[in-house]
Amino acid sequence: MERRLVILFAMGVLLLGLAALLSATRGGFSGWSAGLVTAGGIVWIVAVVVSWRGITSYLLKRSTRYGLNALLLSFFVAVILFMIGFIGDRHSWRRDLSATREFTLSEKTLNVLQGINKPIDIYVYYDRGSRDAVRDLLLEYSRRNRGLQIRMEDLNKNPELAERFGVSELGTIVFDAGDKVLRLRTFGEEDITNALIKVSRPGQKSVYFLTGHGEKSVEDKGVFGYSIAATALQRENYKPQPLDLVAAGEVPNDCEVLVVAGAKSGVLDQEIQAIRRYMNKGGRLFCLFDPRFQSNLEGWVAVWGIHVGHDRIVDPSPTGQLLGRGPTTPLVNRYGAHAITKQFREPTYFQNARSVRRLQLYGGSAETAALVFSSAQSWAETNVFSSQVGFDEEDLAGPVSIGMAARVDVEGLHPELDAAVVRVPGDEVVSREALEGAGGLTRSEARVVVFGDSDFAANQSFNDMGNGNLFLNCMAWLSEDEDLIALRPKVADSRSVALSLAQIKVLNAVSIFILPGLVFVIALTVLLRRRARG
Repeated sequence: MERRLVILFAMGVLLLGLAALLSATRGGFSGWSAGLVTAGGIVWIVAVVVSWRGITSYLLKRSTRYGLNALLLSFFVAVILFMIGFIGDRHSWRRDLSATREFTLSEKTLNVLQGINKPIDIYVYYDRGSRDAVRDLLLEYSRRNRGLQIRMEDLNKNPELAERFGVSELGTIVFDAGDKVLRLRTFGEEDITNALIKVSRPGQKSVYFLTGHGEKSVEDKGVFGYSIAATALQRENYKPQPLDLVAAGEVPNDCEVLVVAGAKSGVLDQEIQAIRRYMNKGGRLFCLFDPRFQSNLEGWVAVWGIHVGHDRIVDPSPTGQLLGRGPTTPLVNRYGAHAITKQFREPTYFQNARSVRRLQLYGGSAETAALVFSSAQSWAETNVFSSQVGFDEEDLAGPVSIGMAARVDVEGLHPELDAAVVRVPGDEVVSREALEGAGGLTRSEARVVVFGDSDFAANQSFNDMGNGNLFLNCMAWLSEDEDLIALRPKVADSRSVALSLAQIKVLNAVSIFILPGLVFVIALTVLLRRRARG
């Protein structure tokens, strides 16, 4: 009886083990696994039925009862440990003690994960030496969003799947959202987060940069170009492209945000009227003005309750001069209460900026908010062409606002945009019905952001401090991608210790001779004492 019971029990264990192995290799519980589990259960039931008398007599023994008690206690301990592990996996507590918090997901990543409401399968094709780091980072993502399924794949074991995704070499991550598939050849938190944005959201949003007046160009790779900003926008699922409004006549219907970055000559009246019509339909405008240049848009943004000063900001204070670039390049670490800057903690700097503040005696319906302020020791110098600066009664005392945001409801009649400024003769009153009839009304709220400097987002400054983050936060607010308003992940710094030759010699002596010798002396002392006592 005992031999027969042992054989049947071993067969059941073997079948259950094969089921577990099959499920592990195929990445899930399949029909074959279910069949093996069923067969193992049947074998165990047969073993119990056939050997029932022997089992009952065996269970009545005192030694058996003691053994069962020990078995039950072990089982309960295992269950408790499993529950602790299960709860810990669902509600884990971790602490990142690194100086740059490089092992903590950024605020932007957490916001993006919170907004993903569809399942996404992530297939990792990496060699065994590199896949651990990739898996650890992706597991952090899956802990925050259970809809992300991480699958470690092998090109040789499942070539059909690799061919389906077009993967031919290792070092590739595939994001499959069902309707969208994206292959990623670079590894990093920002790359993975931007890939999730692209596969979880419908299409790219078009961002047009006005041209023809000396503006910053998204194709210019020089120090004053905007090519780095354009690349950053592409990573966040935007499509930056130039716009010649004179040739186009109207702002394109797919324009998510219109950017005027540092115009050096006047925008024509016909262009201003096209921008006005675009804004009356609930458009989004991002204006970046520079001192000493007039684009003819400075006065027009007054309809939004924003005044662009004909001045330049001077900050001789120690805080403002931490960069060491002179008093006309202030360092800023004071921000206003607005969605763009509510959690902004990084310093920024502005090179040759002009004041942008709320228009006094404004009577319109636009809601305005200041975004960025210079220090209390700064001022707005009205003599913009003089090399000698000094505060006088004509200047504006600090802190001086450098950027503002505004929004207004354009759902009803649209002349309220001009409530604070005398209307331009000949302007037509455009009604909601007319816009709906023309198919042009897309939003009920128009938004605008105005800065007194365009160089802070240029190639030479975009990646410095928080300049790039501030620019992208403005773009996210304008396009209503509020979950992208956050601090973005930083590239991990390479931290190494530089030792002199003398320090290396001391370190070698301590690790090779002194510490082992100390251990030997202690051991010898203990041995001699024991022998003396014995």
